[in-house]
Amino acid sequence: MPTELDLELLPEVLDVIQTYGRDATFTSAPTAYSPATGAATPGTSLGTVKVSPPAVDRKLMDEDLIQQGDTAVLVAASGLAFTPAVNQTLTISGQVWGVVAVTEFHSGEQICAWGLHLRRGG
Repeated sequence: MPTELDLELLPEVLDVIQTYGRDATFTSAPTAYSPATGAATPGTSLGTVKVSPPAVDRKLMDEDLIQQGDTAVLVAASGLAFTPAVNQTLTISGQVWGVVAVTEFHSGEQICAWGLHLRRGG
């Protein structure tokens, strides 16, 4: 059952990301690998959503978790038809990024946003 904070925060997060965000297309992880061709079956498009402008706190870089060139975005959970997951790809302004970590942000009992750690190249 949604809390009062859920009822207030969920629409706010969605509004801010819709207003200031960028379009991004999610693609599922490749589904199969063919040893005969050496190629993976491409993933399918999960849809286009708005994400926050990419940013990363450079103080958190340590060459293991966050590497040079990594970035992070937020995706509003409200109305999202799928759950973001590791190994999906995200295309923002023509640049392909791989999802390497996903964090849930709660506004009480419900998820209000997903934090995605992205690495270039998918």
